[in-house]
Amino acid sequence: MGQKVNYNKKNSNMQLLKVIGIVFLIIIIIVVFINSIKDVVNSSNNLNKAGISSTTKYKSLEELLAHYNCRLIDKQETTGLLTAKIDFQYGLYTGDESNEAFFVNLCKDIALFENYRNLKLVDDKKNIDIEVTCEDSAIVEFKINGDINYYLNEDSKLNRDKSNNTTKFTIQATELQQLNDNNWNEEKVSLGTKESTFLNYNVYFDEGFKCKIIGRKVFNIVFTKNYKGQVAGGLTTSASPEKVISALGNPTFEYMEYLYGYIGEENYLFFDFMNQQISAYPVVKVSDEEQKTLKELIEIMNESADVKSFASNLTSYWIDYDKYNFDSNYVDLIYTLRGVRLSIYSTSLKNGIYIYQNYSGDRSITNLENVYMMDTDAVYDSEYGRMFEEANKAYGASQLGYEESEAYYVELVENKDEEVVKGRFISKDGSKADVEINESIYTYVWISDVEIIYSIQEKGMYYYNFDTFTKQTLLEGNEDYHINSFENNILSYDNTATKIER
Repeated sequence: MGQKVNYNKKNSNMQLLKVIGIVFLIIIIIVVFINSIKDVVNSSNNLNKAGISSTTKYKSLEELLAHYNCRLIDKQETTGLLTAKIDFQYGLYTGDESNEAFFVNLCKDIALFENYRNLKLVDDKKNIDIEVTCEDSAIVEFKINGDINYYLNEDSKLNRDKSNNTTKFTIQATELQQLNDNNWNEEKVSLGTKESTFLNYNVYFDEGFKCKIIGRKVFNIVFTKNYKGQVAGGLTTSASPEKVISALGNPTFEYMEYLYGYIGEENYLFFDFMNQQISAYPVVKVSDEEQKTLKELIEIMNESADVKSFASNLTSYWIDYDKYNFDSNYVDLIYTLRGVRLSIYSTSLKNGIYIYQNYSGDRSITNLENVYMMDTDAVYDSEYGRMFEEANKAYGASQLGYEESEAYYVELVENKDEEVVKGRFISKDGSKADVEINESIYTYVWISDVEIIYSIQEKGMYYYNFDTFTKQTLLEGNEDYHINSFENNILSYDNTATKIER
C-alpha cells in the first residue's frame, strides 16, 4: 500500500473534526487570556449583550429587581426615560472589591426589560447615580456618578498602590547569563545550533531551549526537559513545586500547582510544571527619557483624538511590541515587557492605555486622561498564556484531521481568505523538534515518519526531512502539482508519475 496523501480538501468528517478542534482551542484561548480579556475587552462588550437572566419571565420591574435582591422605591416613566430610585443590594465597592459585574448585569437586564429606553437609577443612601444611554437595542453609554469610566478610574487608583514581591536567586544557565550580560541581544550571544522555528520561537532542540525574538531582541527563553543542567536557584526543569518553594520561597505568581513565578533583579523566572519547563524573561526598565516621550505622545493623542497616529509614533519609538493588530474598528498594541497596552475598540465602552504592574516608570502617568493602572502583571499574563498554548498544541493539532505520521501531527494555517500560508508540524511526544514550514502547502504525502514531499501550486514540489531539518527542491514549474500517491519511490501527481531517489 502506498502512503496516504492529504489533498487539503476536507470532507465532511474532516470538517467536523476541524470544527471540534477549533472549538476546543477557542475554549483554551478564553481560559488563557481571561484576566486580560475581562479587564480590557469583554467587560465592556458585554454591556451590549442580552442580560444573564431571561427578562421575559418578569411581570414587573419590581420582580426583576427582587431577583437581584434589590428594592424599587419609586419610579417615573416617560417614553424615552425611566427614572428609578432603588435600594441596591451592594454599594459600588465592597471594601476594595469592585461590584462592577453586578451593576453591569443588572443594568443590562433592566435595559432589555424596558425595551432599551434610557435609564437613570439612583440610590441616595449608597451615593449611586447610574445613567444608561441606549440606541438601536444596545447600550451605548454607561455612566456612574457622572463618569463613563468610573470603574476604570477607581480601580486604577487602587491598583497604583499594589506591588509585586521580588526574590533573590542565582543563575546557573550560561545561556540566560549571556543574555543578561548582552541586553538580551540574540546576535551577541552564542546559543548553539538552531534546528527550527515554531510559533515565533527559534528552537535549539538539542541544547534544550527555545527563544522568542521581538524587535531584534530575545523576548523570552524557555528551557525544556531536554536541558540537562541547572537553570537558576539550583533548580532544573524537573524540579517539583515543593522543591521550588524550598529553594526560592513562596512564589510571587501562582496558578495552582501548574505555574510558579518569581521576579529577580534581572529576570522573571517561571516554573511551568505542566510542561516541565522553566521560562525566563528580562526585567525591562523604562528610562526617564522614555517615560517623558510616552507621556508626550499620550497628551498629543488626548488632544487630537488621533489613535492611529499615536500607535504609529509609539511603534516607531519602541519597536519591541509583541502584538499589534488593527483595522478600521480597533487597535490593539501590547508591550508586554514594558507593561503598556493600547486597546481601542469601536464596540467597547472601555478604551484607553493600560499600564500594568510591571511598568517601572512613574505611576503618576495614570493621572493623564484615558490612562489606567491594571492590577495584573503583563509578563505573568504572557507566561500564563504560553503555558496553556504549549500544553495543548499537540492535542489541538490532533483534532484537526490532517494526515499525520507516527511522529508528527499537522496543522495547516490559513489566512482570512482560507488560503494555506504555512504548515505546522508538532511532535506527538515531544521527542522531536516542532517545525513550521512557511509556505503555501497545497498537498503533501508522508514518505516516512519524519519525511514529507509537499507541493505548491504553480511553483513546484519539495522534500523536507524533520530529523536533519533540510529541504530539497524536486520539481519546479507552472503545473498544478496535485499529489496523488507515493509508492515504491514513485510519486504520482497530476497526470504524471516520477521516480524519487532517496
